[in-house]
Amino acid sequence: MTTIPKHKQFIFWLAHIMGLFIWIGVTYRLLNQPENYWGFNIMWAQTLFLVNLAIAWTTKPVSNIAIIFNLTSITLINFIFYFNVLVPYEIWLDRSMPTRFEFSSPF
Repeated sequence: MTTIPKHKQFIFWLAHIMGLFIWIGVTYRLLNQPENYWGFNIMWAQTLFLVNLAIAWTTKPVSNIAIIFNLTSITLINFIFYFNVLVPYEIWLDRSMPTRFEFSSPF
C-alpha cells in the first residue's frame, strides 16, 4: 500500500480544519442571532468542500470519514442556502425577506 506524500497530507488536514471552522462559525451564528441573513455567501464554502472531496477521493487509502463529512457538508450548505436558513443580505432582499426554512427557488 502506498503512503500519502507529506505535502498532500498537510493540504488534506488544513482543508478539513478550515471546513470544521466554517461549521463552527455557522453553528455559532445560528444559535446566537435570530436573523437569517449575513454578509457571507455560504455557497463559496461549497468550493472548499468540493476540493476536500476530490482530495479525499483520490488519495489512497480512501478516507471514508472525509468523504462522508464533505458530502454531508455540501448537502447542508445547499439546504441552508435554498431554505433561507442563512443567506447573504442582498439575496435575502431579492427574495423578499423570507423567514427561515421558507423554500426559495434559485430560478
